[in-house]
Amino acid sequence: MPRWLSLGRAKGPANSSRPGRVTDVVKAYWDFARGYYAGESGRAELDSVKLALALLRRTYGEEPPGRSAPLALQVVRDAMVEAGWQPRGTSTPKSA
Repeated sequence: MPRWLSLGRAKGPANSSRPGRVTDVVKAYWDFARGYYAGESGRAELDSVKLALALLRRTYGEEPPGRSAPLALQVVRDAMVEAGWQPRGTSTPKSA
């Protein structure tokens, strides 16, 4: 995501009367990631991004971005751990 921010991320919908939503940010980042991780060499990374964005969208899709961000990220992280996701290169989930 830092790379996306540094490249001038996509702006939210023009003339929108409602504030942006997490879904809008997820879509914009997905559009960026598909180009950034294009090709067979980036496929595994793109698959990981897709899973993480889907979880974020399901959990906070209609919320405005930035609302309770640290707590929101902790909730998403906890959902990833509960689902059994683990960092690459590890053979067993880390215990809390």
